[in-house]
Amino acid sequence: MKLKIIFMGTSDFAIPALCKIHNAGHDISVVYTQPPSLSGRGLKKNPSPIHNIAEKKGLLVKTPEKIGNIDDINYLKSLNADIGIVVSFGQLIPKEILKSTKHGFLNIHPSMLPRWRGASPIQRTLMNGDETTGVNIIRVDESLDTGDICLYEIIQVPKNTTYGELSSDLSEIGAKLINRALNSICNKTTVFTPQNIIGISYAKKINKSETKILFNKNADEVHNHIRGLSPYPSAWFEYRTQKETIRIKVLSSEIINKNGKPGEILDNELTIACKKGAVKLTRLQRPGKNPMDNISFLRGINISKGMKISDSL
Repeated sequence: MKLKIIFMGTSDFAIPALCKIHNAGHDISVVYTQPPSLSGRGLKKNPSPIHNIAEKKGLLVKTPEKIGNIDDINYLKSLNADIGIVVSFGQLIPKEILKSTKHGFLNIHPSMLPRWRGASPIQRTLMNGDETTGVNIIRVDESLDTGDICLYEIIQVPKNTTYGELSSDLSEIGAKLINRALNSICNKTTVFTPQNIIGISYAKKINKSETKILFNKNADEVHNHIRGLSPYPSAWFEYRTQKETIRIKVLSSEIINKNGKPGEILDNELTIACKKGAVKLTRLQRPGKNPMDNISFLRGINISKGMKISDSL
C-alpha cells in the first residue's frame, strides 16, 4: 500500500527522509519548505536544500513565509492526503492543517524526548556532553515537540563527534524510522505512547552571543562547546594584532592533560589552557580562508607558546 503524503522540511537533515519516502513509491503530493534566503549585494535567492532536492525529483514545491493562511488550509484539505511528514521545517503547524490529513502529521525529532524539545536538540546534546541521544517519531500536535511517540532509536554519542557528523547520522536513522512508521500505518499496526512527564528540557535556538569560546571554563566544557557548534554556526575566539582583531573559527579540538592560566598557549601546537585542563585546537578557519589543521594554521599567524589569546579572564 502506498500513501498520499504532504512533506514539510527545509534543512539538509530532512533530505534522507524525503529521498527514502520518495524511493519507497509513496505519492508525495506537495513539499512545503522555507522561502529562499537572500545573500550578496544582488540579493541572490538561495533555495533551501529540500527545495533543490524536491525539484530534482519533479515534486511540487511551495514556500510560504508563514504557513497557515486560508489558502494553505483549503489547498491541503483538497489533497485528501493520508498523512503529513514534518522534518526540520522551521515553522509550527497550525491546528487546522494538522487536521487536514486522515492520519495527522508525524515528525522526526533528533533527541530522546522529552529531553531537548525545541529548535537545537543536536547542538544542545553535544554542548551538554550527553553520552546518549537518539531519534523519536512523534505525532505532531499544537505544542512544541510534545506529541505521542510511535517509534524511537537510542544511540551512543561518539566521543569527539561534531554537530555536523551527528546530525548526518541521526538524519539517516530518522529516515529509516519514518519509513517503518509509514509501513505501520499501512498495516494498521501503529501504536502511540505519551511522552514521559519527567526529564523535560528545552533546546533553545543557538544565539550568536553564546558562540564565543570562553577558556575560563573547564576543558571538557570548551571541547563540547566547539564540537556542538561545528561546522556552523562555529565557535570562535579573537586574535589581536597591532593592526586588527581577527575572528578565528574553531571546528574541532581535543582535550589535553595540561594546565595553565585560562587562555594561555601551552605549546606550539595550539594547546590552550582552560580553567581545568586544556584543549588543543585541531581544525580552524580564518576569515575568507578554507578550514585547515592547526599546524598549517600556525604557519600563517603569529601565535606561539606563552602568548594569551583570550580576553575572557
